[in-house]
Amino acid sequence: MSVDTNRDAAIRYFNDVVGAGNLELIDDLVHPEAQDLSGDWSKGREGFREHISWFHSSFELEIAIDRVIADKEYVVVYWRVKGRHIGPAFGIEPSGKVVENSAISTMRFRDGLIVEYEVLFNMINLLVQLESLGSWAAYFSK
Repeated sequence: MSVDTNRDAAIRYFNDVVGAGNLELIDDLVHPEAQDLSGDWSKGREGFREHISWFHSSFELEIAIDRVIADKEYVVVYWRVKGRHIGPAFGIEPSGKVVENSAISTMRFRDGLIVEYEVLFNMINLLVQLESLGSWAAYFSK
């Protein structure tokens, strides 16, 4: 597939699936044998559904894409998220706090479908905002 096809699919995945939580679109954008490498998710489309469902059950959120870099096989998306912590996340019970964070996601495509996904999340920033670092927070605060 073309660079434009992959880039457009990645943007659609972020806006409509990650941002809006539209799980039905996973069938249109993700290969049946794809793997979400960012956690202990099931293989295939079900793992993507698990990841997005968990994300939306943990945070009321809005996302914004900052930058997209694409080639014929890979797309890298730099994005930001802002939302309220409403459910268990990373071993932390819901705090109700509003958090803002950044992430970089990589996607590998085959035939216009995502076959591999991984996200690198600014975990230290999130833990500081959720006041979950104890005495270590002073080393990472802005």
